[in-house]
Amino acid sequence: MSLVLPFLAVTAFGPAPAPADTPNPFQNQIDKGRQYLLGKLKADDRIGYLAVGTLALLKTAPFHVSGPDKGKMKKEPELQAMVDRLAHLIQTKEQELKGHEGTYAIAVCVSALVADDAGKHERLIRRLVASIISQQLPNGGWSYPGGTPANGDTSQVQYIVLALWDASLVGVEIPPKVWDSALFWQLGTQDTGGEGGPGGFRYQPSKVSEEGKPSDQGDRTATMGVAGLSTMLICSGQLPALKKKGGSGRGPLIIEEMLRPASDDPNDEGYLLRCTADMVHPAIQRAEGWVGRNSIFKGKYANLNGAFYYLYGYERVAALRKHAQGGAAAKAASNNQEPWYLEGGNWIAKQQKADGSWVGQWGELADTSFALLFLGKTMEKKLTKIDIQVLNRSLAVGGSGGLPSADGSAGGSAFQRQYERYRTQPTSSIDELVKILEDPDKVVEEEATAKVEQLTPEQLKELVQKVGGDTKKLRQWAYDKRPEARKAALTALAKSRDPRFAPILFDALNEKDAGIYTAARDGLRYMSRNVEVFGLPNADKRTPETIKTGIERGKEWFKNLNVEVAAYQEFTPPIQ
Repeated sequence: MSLVLPFLAVTAFGPAPAPADTPNPFQNQIDKGRQYLLGKLKADDRIGYLAVGTLALLKTAPFHVSGPDKGKMKKEPELQAMVDRLAHLIQTKEQELKGHEGTYAIAVCVSALVADDAGKHERLIRRLVASIISQQLPNGGWSYPGGTPANGDTSQVQYIVLALWDASLVGVEIPPKVWDSALFWQLGTQDTGGEGGPGGFRYQPSKVSEEGKPSDQGDRTATMGVAGLSTMLICSGQLPALKKKGGSGRGPLIIEEMLRPASDDPNDEGYLLRCTADMVHPAIQRAEGWVGRNSIFKGKYANLNGAFYYLYGYERVAALRKHAQGGAAAKAASNNQEPWYLEGGNWIAKQQKADGSWVGQWGELADTSFALLFLGKTMEKKLTKIDIQVLNRSLAVGGSGGLPSADGSAGGSAFQRQYERYRTQPTSSIDELVKILEDPDKVVEEEATAKVEQLTPEQLKELVQKVGGDTKKLRQWAYDKRPEARKAALTALAKSRDPRFAPILFDALNEKDAGIYTAARDGLRYMSRNVEVFGLPNADKRTPETIKTGIERGKEWFKNLNVEVAAYQEFTPPIQ
């Protein structure tokens, strides 16, 4: 086999050579592969395999062609049950995400949950994203749980970056520092030489440049060539300063309060990028050149067992590269006649087993999923319906059709719901909260806390202004006799990210009411950005000892902040 997929050729990025409604020539193979996964995954509870299989099934699911659900995903009952089981396993077998393959698993879990229904799985997605960000290495990469290898892992980084991008498109705030650090890491792990020429990548870099410059890595593979390119294309697309023509991209990137990097001073107005346009653009060109020259199907980098994994990544970078060009190429509807797609698809079709599966280096479940994700042109479908400004700016708001969904459809109900909840909480809801909290005899509904969670920083300021211009009312409500009022107030205090309120949250951890304890614990998670919340367990697993230990750890964090809290401690004892 001498296949070299010409994704950099003009034919791949020029005008569409076929109408947008060209039938997929590999639909029979897709259908057989889907039936295989639907049957095989029924009894498989390994989170990573279940997640990647579920992702492939969601991304290649058919759509309703008529009736009230026209344009919406048509999920088989077996697929819906699979999604529900995955969400349940993520919550009940969290330890599995900390195992050897945990980094891969958590990434594909995020992408699968977003592909299904971001609104429905919102809290779980946010929790997983917070965990991902907390695991980013100091050098900007990601590795196996536990931090080895210390230099990071190119394969894991590509899946993490893809998951974070999926989450960002449905409203999850990813700090610019995360994108910038990951991009800087990828720049600093690019190879300078070798038989394939400069621009390649290896699985586990031998070194990471502290200046973000390429170096001799001593080894590289075809799969990592597309992985590294994918990461650079996605990360650079999330940093608007790098898009400025004629500029270096160096300088403050002014960002919204909700997008501040976790380690930045909350009073800072911007974040200084480490990556510049002068660094990024040549690196991407080198990577594109390397992928265009080298193939997994022949020569030094031939490895047919890894071809399914490679082709899934290849489809991603081909689609990203096409849309990065902008103009007509970016807006063209997906077609199924590009040379790279037909050549890759024909090879995959010949490898399909009688039962519908594909088997290569990663086993039948993973390789069948990779094959489906390529044949379904899942990234191309996604990008054709995402406005290019959304792609470049990493904003959740799409065009007139609403938020873009992970499967490429715009204005889906889950994503519109996400938009409404996180961007346009109506002022009337703030007025309603004030009335509820100010009337000591009014019954407080459980939804009050959820309404507070949905407030943006600007809306939180409006809430404070409407109760007198300072936070004293909220601090009083944190000790209200009504549990739901207390939960809402604790959540509002935490949402401010003002560490002077930490003593009130620590005090609430000693309450017997599970809801109040959970509100305080979740509030401290948000305020401190400590994903493990100082070791404080869930409410149903707390003991006096674990609470005491967690509070002690939390107070150590608090003391290190050197925050003056005397004026905010009308109701709580000082931190000792």
